[in-house]
Amino acid sequence: MPMHSLDMKKLTLGTYFFSAFAFLIFLLGGLLFALNQTPVRMPLKLALNEWASYAVIPYGISKGYFQREGLLVEATYIPTIPELNERVANREFDGCPVVLADLFFFLERRKPLVGVMIIDTSISGDVILARSDIRGMQNLKGKTISFDTINSFSHYIVLSLLEKFMIKPQEVKFVQVPIEQVPEKIKAGVIDAGHTFDPAKTRGLKAGLRVIAEAGAIPGLVTEVIAFQEDLLRSRPDDIRRFVRAAFAAQTEMLANPEAAALVVQDFYKNDSRSFAASFADLHMIDLAENKILFNRDLPGNIYSQVEKQRKFFAERGQNISRNLVGRLLSTEFLP
Repeated sequence: MPMHSLDMKKLTLGTYFFSAFAFLIFLLGGLLFALNQTPVRMPLKLALNEWASYAVIPYGISKGYFQREGLLVEATYIPTIPELNERVANREFDGCPVVLADLFFFLERRKPLVGVMIIDTSISGDVILARSDIRGMQNLKGKTISFDTINSFSHYIVLSLLEKFMIKPQEVKFVQVPIEQVPEKIKAGVIDAGHTFDPAKTRGLKAGLRVIAEAGAIPGLVTEVIAFQEDLLRSRPDDIRRFVRAAFAAQTEMLANPEAAALVVQDFYKNDSRSFAASFADLHMIDLAENKILFNRDLPGNIYSQVEKQRKFFAERGQNISRNLVGRLLSTEFLP
């Protein structure tokens, strides 16, 4: 065999092994690079209005609780509940803190939200505010009272409190007034009383108006949950668990010092921190241990009994909501 043919074979074989080795190095390098990359997570986008227990979200963001769980959480402040509900229903957001009764709004729209943690029940946060000369609920007969929108949690509160004080719906006149406008509408003589909460409640009291009923008159009447889009729970269950774990941790720190917490979230809400801190006392905040109690169907006063009362209320007003559908409104699987 000629020498140059042997040399060519050696050269070809060497080139082959060198190319194969280089390709393996390339693959190994790519694998190591991929393993060292932090997975890109989509943010959890939540909408919220001004309410003491809801502050756990901007507080948790500011104090790094969600980041330590590997989550990116974005919070958007929306001042009115009807706008917030519409935008969440239109899927601009992944979820929101919401009054339990308003979960029926999303269910009716065929865009259900699922409550994954209970955060408070209102004691003196939600009130019926009235003219100063109206001494109590019994004096509302023949008067005009407002709620926010038809078939809303505000509507549910007003009718429930009227029933509590033995006033029939036909004995009063109803009008719809946005919650934040109630004090001004009372002063202007448009209504005699209406359902509202802070900051409008405090504004009304400073203007000489009177609270004639509080949500606490009916235990559990106004219960708040943090809820997410139903399909998100299926696609990102681990992220929801991380969120709930971080939110409860942030809640514990926040409640230990409401004044300091109110200062932390002041830039988010653009509110008066002292008034906001004072509003914490209007609520019974619900921690992880109490969540497990309220989610226990065998115990009296459990959250499912509240949901059933609300289902009946909305069914009487034309919403065809079966018990099977109501079972989708809450989930305990994301609690730590």
